Amino acid sequence: MDSNRMARNECGLLTGISLPVLLILLLAVAARERNVSWLDGIVLWQQAIAGAPNKARPYVNLAAELINAKRSSEAIAPLQRAVSMDPAYYDAYDELAMAYQDLGLFSAAVVNAKKAIELDPASERAYIRLGIAAARLGDRREATEAFSAALARDPMSVSALINLGNERMLANDLAGASRFYGKALEIDPSHATVLYDLGMLEERQGDTAAAIAWYEAALRMRPDYGNAQRNLDALRSRPAPRQGGTGR
Repeated sequence: MDSNRMARNECGLLTGISLPVLLILLLAVAARERNVSWLDGIVLWQQAIAGAPNKARPYVNLAAELINAKRSSEAIAPLQRAVSMDPAYYDAYDELAMAYQDLGLFSAAVVNAKKAIELDPASERAYIRLGIAAARLGDRREATEAFSAALARDPMSVSALINLGNERMLANDLAGASRFYGKALEIDPSHATVLYDLGMLEERQGDTAAAIAWYEAALRMRPDYGNAQRNLDALRSRPAPRQGGTGR
C-alpha cells in the first residue's frame, strides 16, 4: 500500500470521532510510551507523595490502591499519616475502617467508621462499614441500625438491602430476609451476591430445586464465586428423595 493511500485510510478512520474521544485515544497511545510505573497506581501515588509529602490526598489514594491490591496491612501507615495532617479528612477514616475490616480488626473498624460518620453524617458508605464491622463483632442491634441508617440515606443501596436481609436471616426471620433480598434483586437483577443469598434463603426453606437455580444464576454472573459453587455442589451431591408409597 502506498503512503498516500495509507494516509487517506488513516484519515478515514478518524472521520466521525469526536474531539474528546480522539484526545482520549491520543492520551492512551502516549501512555504506552511512558514508563510502566505510571500504569501502576501504587507506584503512581508513591511518586506523588515523594513530590508532595505534606499533602494528605496522595496518602489516602495510595492506601486505596493498596487495599484494592489486597495489601491492607500496608495501607494503615499512609492513612494514619493523612489523618495526622488533616484530622477532619473523611476519606482517610473511611479507608481506615475498610483496611481494619479486611485485617479482621473489627473494633478498630468500628471506631474509624464512626469517626467518618461524625464527619459526614449523610454518608451511606460509612454506615455500611460500621454495620459490617458491628456484625462481625456479633453486635446485631448496632449492625441492623447501621444498615438501616445506610438505607435511609440511599434507598437504592443494594449493599444495605443485602446486609439487612442477612441480619433477618440470622434472626430466623425468613420472610423479612426475602423482602430485603427481593428489593435488592429489583434494583440489580444481575448482582451475584443477591442471587447467592436467595439461594441460601431457599435452601433454608427446604426448596432444593429453587436453591440450585439461584446458585447457578449467581455463578453465571460470577463464575469464580466459590461459596456458590460449593453450595451448589453440595446440593447436587445429595441423594434424590425416595418416591413411592409408604411401605410396610
